[in-house]
Parts: sequence; C-alpha cells; structure tokens
Amino acid sequence: MATQKLEIKKTIMDAIQYGLKNVGPLILMVILYVVTIWIPYLNVGTTIGFYKSIIKIGKGDVINPLAIFDKENFKVNLGEFFLLIGLLSVGISAATIFMFIPGIVMGLAWGLAVYFFLDKGLSPVKAMKVSYKVTDGEKWTIFWIILIIALCFSILSAIFAMIPKVGMIFVVLLYLIYMAVFVAVEGVMYAHFSAKADEIFADFGNGAMFFKVTNNCVPGSAYLVPTKLLTPTGGVTGNIFERFFKAIKLLFQEIKAFFSMLFGR
Repeated sequence: MATQKLEIKKTIMDAIQYGLKNVGPLILMVILYVVTIWIPYLNVGTTIGFYKSIIKIGKGDVINPLAIFDKENFKVNLGEFFLLIGLLSVGISAATIFMFIPGIVMGLAWGLAVYFFLDKGLSPVKAMKVSYKVTDGEKWTIFWIILIIALCFSILSAIFAMIPKVGMIFVVLLYLIYMAVFVAVEGVMYAHFSAKADEIFADFGNGAMFFKVTNNCVPGSAYLVPTKLLTPTGGVTGNIFERFFKAIKLLFQEIKAFFSMLFGR
C-alpha cells in the first residue's frame, strides 16, 4: 500500500498534539542543545543526539532531554557523519550560487539524509539518494509547512517585542517554543518519509536495484564496503597504515559517487 502524500494541516496538527503532550521535555531538550552547541566536541554528540530525538518523535516515542548527552551518540561512525555533513554543505552551497532558489530546493531534497544515515544505517551518498527520492513531488508541501510555522512565530514575535520592558523576554520564550514546535514537526514529517523509504527498500531489496550497487560489495551491507577490504570475521585487513589508505580510498569513492549523483552519471 502506497504511503499517502504529506498533508500540511495534518502534519502541523499532529506536531502540535505531540508538542502539547511533551512540551516540557521538548523545551528542555532545546535549551540544553542551544547551551551546549558552543562547546567543542561535546556539540558533536549533542547534535547527533538531537537528530536521534527527532527520529524517536517520528516513531511516536517519548523523548528524554538528557539523551543528547548519551555516550552512544559518539559510537556513530563520526567519519561518515562528517562526510555526510560536508557533502550536504558543498552540494547545497553550490546550488545556492545559482540565484539562491536551487539551494532551497536541494536543502529540502536532502533534508532527511542525516536521519536516514542515523536511523537506517545508510552510507552518506545512499542516505542523500533516499532523501532525494522520498521527497520527490512533496518539496512544496515541506516548504509551506516550514514557511507557515515561521510566519506565525515571526508575527507573534513582532507583537510581543512591542511590549515595554518585558517584550524581549517573551520573544526569547517564544523562540524556544518555536524550536520545540519545529522539532515536533520534523519528527512528524520524518515518520511520513521513513515509511516511504521503507516501501522503496521493500520494492528493491534494501535499495540494491534502485541504487545500482556495484560488484565486490558485502551482501546486505548498507555501507557498501568492498569485500576485498574485509577479513573472514568482517574486520578491515592490514596494519594501521593500510587501513588508513583504504579508508581514504573509500572516502574518495563516496565523493565520486556524490558527484556522479549530482551530474546523473
């Protein structure tokens, strides 16, 4: 059964309903994240934890604000996480050069890549491909949802800012509420697009046919690691220098796949 299209009203109402039930944890998580985002290295774990919390919202789970400090967040493949962030930054920045609008389009198209990377264990390029695929035909809906929420809170902020003396305090509180609502909206949208991604995997055997997986790869491996780099137990062969150069080789393969995806080759 095909997943229905994303609906603006339903998405916002579902997010508000979730937000009202979990307003305390949401706002506390946002505050903790904003406070710690300036701390080097710790901000890596809290950012990953923040993304994971949005994934939990999409699954209907109750979030724990302190989960952004979980040590498990650092057990993610940080090299591939940074590679994904880098590819997204380069791709969206390059698109923005062409009169800004293409950058917005690509930002919406690849906006779910990090979630798929963390939740479904996809490689950076594959996560971007899945995000691009599932948002096809629904980018306008995502855009309007984000715009409506932003406009509502902008108008309210302008009104509260005119209140003498305490106006800015209300604006700051409103900003925290806005962030909490936006997080809830992201979670609701991820639930929708995660279901679409699962349909793709079901139709194409974990995406193998759709993404034209090359030979010499471990069967069923989401990271598409060439078999010649693995020992019989699944570990990477060679000493530390060999592993380093093989890791660099895999990095360039990911970058090559990224540009191949951009130019359709």
